[in-house]
Amino acid sequence: MTLDTDQTVTGYKQFTRAIQADQFIKTNGTNDQFLLANGGTADVGDFLPKHYPHAMEQMIIEPDSDIRNQGLRIMKNKANWDSFVLAGCNNDPTNTDGVWKMGSTSSQFRIQKQEDQAYDYKGLIIDF
Repeated sequence: MTLDTDQTVTGYKQFTRAIQADQFIKTNGTNDQFLLANGGTADVGDFLPKHYPHAMEQMIIEPDSDIRNQGLRIMKNKANWDSFVLAGCNNDPTNTDGVWKMGSTSSQFRIQKQEDQAYDYKGLIIDF
């Protein structure tokens, strides 16, 4: 390998020091993919927040198989500026079983169990 000419690496090359380049191009890669350290690719969408615009703007941290990770949902309603953090979420945004909601409306701060989509007057509610 020489430093002062353009070259294409077509075989296996092993480097023992850091490699610096203006760009790395994955053959047959797309502009919607990340190049992973193992040479594979992942879609950009796998790393972006999931939005449910028909409800409210939301960002969801999805749960996994670990009982300690039950998911968070951060949401803001653009129509009335209510904003909440929901804890104990699962990957179905319509399933509110076991979900706790913390946040504010235009006139209240609430910490309550999210049992349905309608406002529920159980839990801690502080009027402004």
